[in-house]
Amino acid sequence: MQRAVSRLPDAHEVAALQQLLETSNNYYRTNSAEAKKAVAVGLSAPSQEINPVELASWTAVARAILNLDEAITRN
Repeated sequence: MQRAVSRLPDAHEVAALQQLLETSNNYYRTNSAEAKKAVAVGLSAPSQEINPVELASWTAVARAILNLDEAITRN
């Protein structure tokens, strides 16, 4: 998070991101087809080395961080 917003997260933000990761893991574990769809975007063939549930869950966390108003972006 520090690289995206140039500061460390506070305790509330850490808790919210941990909750998002846990919720995403639970969702994608019970909906594995959705996890595979989520991580297949832009890939010609899914990797056998990557756990789609874990990757989809962490992708949700990364998207949340990058969608913060204070995230550094360039056009």
